[in-house]
Amino acid sequence: MTKDGRVIRTTGETEKSELHGKLLSKLARDAAEIVEELEAVDELSFLRIRTTKREIMVALDHSYLLVVIQIPQNE
Repeated sequence: MTKDGRVIRTTGETEKSELHGKLLSKLARDAAEIVEELEAVDELSFLRIRTTKREIMVALDHSYLLVVIQIPQNE
């Protein structure tokens, strides 16, 4: 997706992907701002969120976000 959350390609449902894009781009932007505030010369490159049902991984680039949403294996 683009940095502003516009989905470029998805393997999931379009409507759900657009919602994820909107929310995850905002989360990534906010997290990147926090990292920059903590250390001005540092920048966020990867974000991982794990819940009991899903694992969400976001790789940040200057122009794009790569998002992977998967169901984690029970450990």
